[in-house]
Formats: sequence, structure tokens, C-alpha cells
Amino acid sequence: MVKKHKNVKIVILSIVIMLLLPSTLTPHAKENINDTSTNSHWTAMYYLCGDNKMSASQQQHLNLIKSVGSTSEVSIAILVDYDGADDTHLYYLNGNDLEEQQWEIESDMSNPDTLQDFINKVKNDLSSEQYFLQISSNQGSGWQGVCLDERGDGTMITMPELSDVFSDVTQQGSSKLDIVAVETCLGGNLAFAYELSSYVETYVGYADCGLIGAWPFQQSIAALVDNPSISPADLSSAIVDNFT
Repeated sequence: MVKKHKNVKIVILSIVIMLLLPSTLTPHAKENINDTSTNSHWTAMYYLCGDNKMSASQQQHLNLIKSVGSTSEVSIAILVDYDGADDTHLYYLNGNDLEEQQWEIESDMSNPDTLQDFINKVKNDLSSEQYFLQISSNQGSGWQGVCLDERGDGTMITMPELSDVFSDVTQQGSSKLDIVAVETCLGGNLAFAYELSSYVETYVGYADCGLIGAWPFQQSIAALVDNPSISPADLSSAIVDNFT
């Protein structure tokens, strides 16, 4: 098992390195934003798709992120949807406290517009020098798509749709996201990574299936909080190194 994990790390890291060289290849929350979370060095955005069998897991992921918390240098935004009705929540962390923001009470996380609206809102609200996006998806089929929402229309966000989202939020690639990490089966294949290469500086994903190990939510945000000046390449490597 250990050997298999090492092989997975090597493949994931190879995806990271390749994308470092793209040139060569109804509201239910308060509206106020806490001022201490703006103008940070990094903003970490978490898109947690839990309207499916991963509902309990996404609550655990949220708790792990919350346990580390935000700082004046690292802002954290979390959009999470669970498997009940009217249970989509947008949170901005203030230290270890969740501060709920205005958002519709039930979002279809398999709709690319939801992801696009989330990223654009966070970038507008939480100005930052660098941006990290984590997508946590219950079901993935590589280039075929991510984020099945069982209260949605039964589809996933396809790769062309995902590419369109990133084109919009990065102004057609002129302002790339520093890191995009996707926790889903086969998210680390070359077709998936290549599709995003025009809009992302560094990409991290599973080469195989996430069932063989746990994504290091707590360790990765802790690495960022402990060293806000960390480079996208080093933070991506920290994610890979802490994969267990």
C-alpha cells in the first residue's frame, strides 16, 4: 500500500510540474464581509459538493479547514452543499469562526454557473495577491466531468463547461488562478490538466481514484497559513507530500 501511494504521488506531482510550464506545452445569511479578511496574500476557495453520498465527508472537510482558520495573510471561503433541502452555505472564515455570506439557499453544484458565481464573488469580496481553488467532488470521470449533484439535473460539470468557467474568472487567461486542485477520481489525467492549462498556473489532481488515500485538507491549508509567502509550486508539492 505504501508503494502504491508513492506511485500516486509521483504521477500527481508530474501533473503539477507540467502545468508550471504551460508556455512550453434566496439569501439566508448576512451580507456584511469582515474587513480583516480582505487584501490578503492568499485566498483559498473551497467548492465542496456534498449533495450526494459525500455529505458527511464534506462536513468533515469543512471542520478540518475551520480548525486551521484564516489569518490576515490568508483568507478562506467555503461553498458547501449537503444532501438535504435548502442547505447550501457560503462561509468566509474569520479566524476559526464561520461567517455566513449571502447566497441562495439551495444551489446546484453541478451547474457551472454556480462555480463561476462563487469564484467571481470571492475574488470580488476577498482581494488577494494569489488564489487557490479546491474542488471536492463525489464522482469524477476524468475529462468527462466533476461534481454530481443529486438534487440537480443528473449531470456533472463537463470539461468544456469547466474550461468556460475558468476562461471567465481569469479574463480569458490573462489573470490565471495560481493553484487549482481537484479531489475526484481521474482528475489528474493529462486530458483534464491540459484543458485547464491556459487558465491555471499549477494544477493538482488524482491520477487514479481518491479511495486509495485521503486528501490533506488540514495539512495543505496549514502549510499556507504557516508560510503565507509560499510559492504555488511549493504549496502544490506540500499537498502531494501530505497525501496519505
